[in-house]
Amino acid sequence: MNQQQLKPAPTRSDSQVERAYARLARCTDDGGRITAAAGLILAIFDDFYSLLCEYPYRAKCAFETMDPHASIRISKERLGLYSRYIEEHGPRLRAAFPALAHDSGIWDALDRLFVAMIVDRYEADIAFSFAHSLQHELDALAAMAALCDDAGVSEAGMCGKLRRLRLHRIAAEDSVAGLHDASPLRTDLPFIHRLRTAGQEAAADWLASDTGQREPPNLSALAAAAAPRAQVAR
Repeated sequence: MNQQQLKPAPTRSDSQVERAYARLARCTDDGGRITAAAGLILAIFDDFYSLLCEYPYRAKCAFETMDPHASIRISKERLGLYSRYIEEHGPRLRAAFPALAHDSGIWDALDRLFVAMIVDRYEADIAFSFAHSLQHELDALAAMAALCDDAGVSEAGMCGKLRRLRLHRIAAEDSVAGLHDASPLRTDLPFIHRLRTAGQEAAADWLASDTGQREPPNLSALAAAAAPRAQVAR
């Protein structure tokens, strides 16, 4: 059995990713940082995607050599690859360009530029989802900042670094009557249209309000409110 074939393959564009981080660090204005950050996210995605595309061949090798342990290991690696990249590069990206974590206008400009970079790619949908997963990682850091404030330790350690982030919430249950009691398995078209319309109206109301200037919501209270719904979904 050729064990060499079954070893995790090295990320082939590590140097490209590091060069992209270095380019971002050299920028002195927001316009340059936005362009460099879009290029950085694309380099990170390319590194992820090149490794992801190697897993089918590695799984085939494990199958052909009748190595079930390797098959299981490869499957676990593949399933965890996406999360590993997001968890590694989310904090690095925030540290390299802090404004991305709290200035939605900067992220929107980056998003438009990134979409233009990937629009003609076969894997554009995956790249788009990857970039927004990084954005969600920044949102998660914002949630941590709010929880630090709730706990009264906003100046200590990591909490001190996160406390300036802002997070806001639009809850579907606040806009759709009876949604709390609806089955999560309900997928009839009128219901889906109703959810879409209510979501569009709620988002428009939020954008027209001054909510963006207010303090972040109490994340502990939101988690408590969501708990009953989560139990129903299970």
